[in-house]
Amino acid sequence: MVFSRLTDRFLRFLENRKSAFFLPSPLRLALYVLITIFFIEMVLMQWVLPLMDLPPVVNGIVDTLLLTALLMPAIYFFVYRPFELAREIAVGEAEKAGAEKKAREMADQLRQSEERFKLIAENISEVFWMADVPLEKIYYVSPGYERVWTLSRNSLYENPRSFLEAIHPEDRERVLHDFEKQKEGRPYDHHFRIVLPDGTGRWIWNRGFPVSGNEGAVTRYVGIAEDVTARKTAEEALRASEEQFRSLVDNIGIGVSLISPKMEILSMNRKMREWFPVVDPSERPICYKSFNTPPREGICVYCPTYLTLVDGQVHESITETPVGDQIVNYLVRSSPIKDKNGNVSAAVEMVEDVTVKKRGEDRLKNLNMELAKALDDLKRAQTLVLRSEKLASIGTLSAGVAHEILNPLNIMGTIIQLLLMDDLPPENKEQLEEVMRQVRRATKITDNLRMFAHQHREEITLVNAHNLFDQTAILLEHDLNLDNIVIERHYAKDFPAIYADEDKLAQVFLNLLTNARDALRAKNGGIIVVSTARVGDEALITVADNGTGIPPEVIEKVFDPFFTTKDPGKGTGLGLSMAHSIIESHNGTIEVSSEPGKGAAFTIRLPVERRASAVASAK
Repeated sequence: MVFSRLTDRFLRFLENRKSAFFLPSPLRLALYVLITIFFIEMVLMQWVLPLMDLPPVVNGIVDTLLLTALLMPAIYFFVYRPFELAREIAVGEAEKAGAEKKAREMADQLRQSEERFKLIAENISEVFWMADVPLEKIYYVSPGYERVWTLSRNSLYENPRSFLEAIHPEDRERVLHDFEKQKEGRPYDHHFRIVLPDGTGRWIWNRGFPVSGNEGAVTRYVGIAEDVTARKTAEEALRASEEQFRSLVDNIGIGVSLISPKMEILSMNRKMREWFPVVDPSERPICYKSFNTPPREGICVYCPTYLTLVDGQVHESITETPVGDQIVNYLVRSSPIKDKNGNVSAAVEMVEDVTVKKRGEDRLKNLNMELAKALDDLKRAQTLVLRSEKLASIGTLSAGVAHEILNPLNIMGTIIQLLLMDDLPPENKEQLEEVMRQVRRATKITDNLRMFAHQHREEITLVNAHNLFDQTAILLEHDLNLDNIVIERHYAKDFPAIYADEDKLAQVFLNLLTNARDALRAKNGGIIVVSTARVGDEALITVADNGTGIPPEVIEKVFDPFFTTKDPGKGTGLGLSMAHSIIESHNGTIEVSSEPGKGAAFTIRLPVERRASAVASAK
């Protein structure tokens, strides 16, 4: 009894001194064990052993045995159990304090959350609402309701369905049908119009979401309604603008299509659909396959749309597109569409059918070319007529002049020859010989004038031009060898024999060879190239040299009588004019071309015709 009372007192002491439980565990345990041993030993020595009255030796053994037997139960009941009980009390109180603290924190968080929610809900422009499932009670609606509906919140609390009265009559039935989804526990999202008390309208975007209770059943709905009038107005304006733009593009009169970087057709206007009715842009067809019949296998590297997608620049070209058994010409202009980073996201392809226009332009181009040729021929004919008239006038004049000059020259020549027969000083004799040379030169010029002016009937025969040229060249062979000049012959195998006056044609050949020789002497030699060819109904004979050439400013005058580029005393200026006259009498032409420093070329064109025609022409 005494020990029990002491233990109870000790435990109460511990309860009142909770700080003792914060002693280190080994010290606390040792203290409890020592106290227990002390109480057991005191009980044995004071009450148990004196009653047994045993000898001292036996008394010590019995004391030890009893102490050992009672120590473990005593430690369990009086040490471990009180200690465990105190620990459980301390843990319970600590858990209680922690739970209370957590509850306070949660309450604070809930209060802060409610304050934040209220702060947000009270200040957002949207309408936040919370209601029961059948929409018979409004738990909460934010002040935004008064700004959007221009009605008080109290009116909605009093009549939860009053907001439906403001919905536009055309939208009301649809909105009521959507609200029926609340009974099924499904979310909804819809747009509708409301009519304000002042008669104006607004667009509303309303979303509702179910909230489930602990048992999983939907207990209420929360949602948010937003005034989207400005956005709807902008969308309507954009839609109207798109319709206007689409109408403009459809009626613009040219084809317009949108092409992706993969060469896919994204859209086509009306004209493109008319041209290519089987192409469906919704299928994203490839343009170079769809716009060609039969389909093209690869990308056209010259395609302006492809080039625009590659370099982001504007390109255009006229294409030849096979459509059935015809070729259609399209003028294609392509412009890039770029994103905010400057990358090409698509290409606008503008197409115009220019088949008729191009054919007209080609026809006009051909007509212009024909007109230019006709004008050139007319100019050439006028030049020839003027030259012929000039030659005829000069010929008439030359006949009279030659007759008047030749007689005095003959007399002068006879007198000089008689003087040379006398015994004269050498210096006088040399002077007379020089005068005689000049008389002979004047006589030669006079003879040329007489020949130039002389009109006689041509003897037209079938002439082998190759043989005639070779025979004529023999006359100059010695001079050409001395001057280191070589003749190269490029005779055509199919070159025909021509009807001509052999003597006069030989005179033309000799004049051309002589002029080429004189031009090459200045270069100390060179090459004369003689070539022939048949082109259609014409026989072409070309005599070219690699001499110094003819200056551009005088090339148009080379066929004029008395015009020469040679030094004074080395040419009469009648050779080429006579050659021109001879070739004209054969219904042919003679032309000159030259590049200064690289030589000159004379080309004779004679008709290949029957003898009768040639003879008739000569007559």
